[in-house]
Amino acid sequence: MSSTPSLSSNDFTAAYLALQRIADDVRKSPDCADEHLIRSLEGLLADRTHAKQTRASFLYRLGAEVLGELVDAAPQPALRRRAASALHHFATHTLGDPCLAASKALGSLPVRLQDPGFAPPSDSPLPEMRLEDAVKRSRISPERPCRAGRCLVLPDRGSKDILVLKCASRESDIPSLRKEWAWIATLSRSEGLDAHCRFEVPRLLRPERKALFRLTENGSLRLPSPEWPSEGEPAAVLAFRVHRDYFTYAQGPHPGRGVLPPEQFREIMARNSYLFGRLAAKGILHTAPIPLFHNRVQRERRDDHGLYLWERKGRLDRWLDSTLYPNFGLSGPRDFEHLEPAPRDRSALYRWMGNEILGLLLVCGSYFRLRNPDCIGREASNTPVDARSLFDTCLLARLIETVFSSYYEGFTKCALSRPLPSTVQRLAERMREEMGVDRYMVELWRASDQLGLARSEFFSSLRRHGFSKERLAGIQPGREDLPLCTGPHLGEFNRSISLPELIDFTAGATAAAISAKYLQQKGSLPRNGAF
Repeated sequence: MSSTPSLSSNDFTAAYLALQRIADDVRKSPDCADEHLIRSLEGLLADRTHAKQTRASFLYRLGAEVLGELVDAAPQPALRRRAASALHHFATHTLGDPCLAASKALGSLPVRLQDPGFAPPSDSPLPEMRLEDAVKRSRISPERPCRAGRCLVLPDRGSKDILVLKCASRESDIPSLRKEWAWIATLSRSEGLDAHCRFEVPRLLRPERKALFRLTENGSLRLPSPEWPSEGEPAAVLAFRVHRDYFTYAQGPHPGRGVLPPEQFREIMARNSYLFGRLAAKGILHTAPIPLFHNRVQRERRDDHGLYLWERKGRLDRWLDSTLYPNFGLSGPRDFEHLEPAPRDRSALYRWMGNEILGLLLVCGSYFRLRNPDCIGREASNTPVDARSLFDTCLLARLIETVFSSYYEGFTKCALSRPLPSTVQRLAERMREEMGVDRYMVELWRASDQLGLARSEFFSSLRRHGFSKERLAGIQPGREDLPLCTGPHLGEFNRSISLPELIDFTAGATAAAISAKYLQQKGSLPRNGAF
């Protein structure tokens, strides 16, 4: 493109208008692009002249989109690889707006994923079954049952298996059980995940239609009512047999022995990262490896239900609480009610894959805090607890690299041979700084949100959050915003995340995986995975 308009103007508007003309030309005729244009766009993304402009992100985003157009549409393979290499550099070796812009451009490439063959479950009537019949079908000799969340777990005396009875306490919960049942059946039929990578898919009772049933209590074997996770009989039960590691969490702490040794924890994170990547390649996304919220306390009145949209870099609510019971562990990913077929929308795929990587990285951070789970909150002097001494930044950097490279390999089936992001060590240091000091403990319960509760529920909630009897005496629902100590959070209430480097890394890692698979499919990526 010999007549490329200048992008180096000190005037923001002039630079943006010049970039718009370039973008229009490239969309109309991608074959007009050349090496000079790519160098100009690289210079734009690297130039910080306009970084403080309120609309700077739009400039960087449009520049990255033009490079993305060239990756997808330039007629010469060498030019496609050159544009991809430029974007990859900014996605994995820079921070801030240029990183997010380049990552979004790479993450929006039209990658093809497999069809998972998922058939949505029907609403057919559920059969009835006695508990003793369910146990007989599972062929276990049950030991004393125990509770795991909303599941009743019956260990088998003769093996390392357990029978899990997962309950829906209300009729409205039954669709999620049906969905999990359908995904277990889908994964049981699936081939090609990886025969050498442990992944415990639960085994449904046979015949499959009786894996989900309504429980009757007219048999000789009774449910121990204190152990059952709901009052009264459950609306429905999903029964399956699985290895008892299914409920063993990766980072602990484990009773009597604390957290796992570093290398064992690293192996578990590597395996789960790989499996999440493989599932994504097969068109299966886990929407909740851990629960991620921007704002739990307002989720009933927010259009987004308070769910975390990581690209916006908002404050991350109760990060440590969210990591305590991840939906993956020693047996691999679990809680398949949260699985979804990969969306056709490119932006949604990029966001969902980023959710998975972000959840994995947060669990890595929690591993260090759980070395001393009582070290949390505020000191008697009201100063934030400082738990940075629990962190080993060299180990944390290795864990970050493990998550990135394993997810990448799972998604692309190609080992990562290119240089790892230069931001890894910096991210490890910043995670130690922000995750190791509980600076942000408070969220505000807005007056308008308080009015949605009955008076008894309102005061019960405040007592659970540590409000004394004396303090409760002067409070009326809906009169004022109330501070609740619910942290640690990553960022101040309704503000930005205090660890933006974590979002930048998530964006770059997600983009690297998607772009590599896209270039594989276009025949533009060498077998060794290097651009």
